[in-house]
Amino acid sequence: MLDDVLLQKGYWDLLDPNGGLLLIHSTLTNTASRAWLERMKQPQAQEDYGPFELIGLLEPHKMRQNSCTCIRRKGASLSEAYEEPIFTAFA
Repeated sequence: MLDDVLLQKGYWDLLDPNGGLLLIHSTLTNTASRAWLERMKQPQAQEDYGPFELIGLLEPHKMRQNSCTCIRRKGASLSEAYEEPIFTAFA
C-alpha cells in the first residue's frame, strides 16, 4: 500500500513541507490506489501525514493507468501554521 512507501519508508519526509509536490499515477481508476485515495480524503489522513491538498486528474485518452493525483504538502504538522508564500507585489 502507498502508506507503507510514503510513511514507513520515509519518502513523505523527503517532500518539502513548504509546498512540495508528489505525483502518483493510476489513482482514480485502479482499485487499490482508489481505496488509498479515498482514505487520504478523510480527516485521519491529515493526522498521519500533516496538512496537504489533493487534485486528481483523469486522462480519458488512455485505456490503462489513465489518471494521476497531485499531492501538495502544506506544512510539517497540523500544529504549525502554514502560509502561502508571496513572490510578487503586483498581479
